[in-house]
Amino acid sequence: MWAVWHVPLFVMPGTYQASIGLGSAGFWLYMGVLPATSILITWFSYSSGSSVLAVIVYHLLNNPAGEIFSLNLTLEAARIAATYLAAVLVLWYFGHERLKAE
Repeated sequence: MWAVWHVPLFVMPGTYQASIGLGSAGFWLYMGVLPATSILITWFSYSSGSSVLAVIVYHLLNNPAGEIFSLNLTLEAARIAATYLAAVLVLWYFGHERLKAE
């Protein structure tokens, strides 16, 4: 669902996503990291008592990192791998219970 939410940004002139290009390799890398990012954002939300501020801070830190690292394919691949590793570690350490509203 989050991936679908971001698709219109790829056709809006002036957005970072439009500079990547709809259907490009960068587009698929962007969409490919969203499941892991969704896990992390959900974990931040529920682990902080559903704090919107925690999610906003994570999102604000994640966006510039994505834009900076996407300038180099190796760095972008490392960022995506690190995001998936973080998501796996969160699931392994905390379990899926921390990803559900109480």
